[in-house]
Amino acid sequence: MGLLRTDFCGRGELAERQQLLGQMLARIRRLSDEFNLAVVLTNVVISDPGGGAVFVNDPKKPAGGHVLAHACTNRLLLKKGRADQRIAKLVSGVGLPEAEASFVVSSDGSIAPYDE
Repeated sequence: MGLLRTDFCGRGELAERQQLLGQMLARIRRLSDEFNLAVVLTNVVISDPGGGAVFVNDPKKPAGGHVLAHACTNRLLLKKGRADQRIAKLVSGVGLPEAEASFVVSSDGSIAPYDE
């Protein structure tokens, strides 16, 4: 999304950007199906000034909108917790309930469950 967000600025170019994104995702899906590949897409979150309702504690949303969300089979939200804690939240998964797991990444790159 980073490259598309720099090439297409403002709401006036949103439809064109989303159409190009949809075409790119369709190509990626075809390659994935043809060659039996797992594909990992990364995204960024953006502030959502229109979504800042009184009862919303985190007015951020993923960039790419519904086009990107519907192209993915499983979606994870990775966020920083307290200290070295990291949290992976399954936002959307085929046949899976929403769930969270806390973990820590050590200086050597290994991953372990987070113990408080």
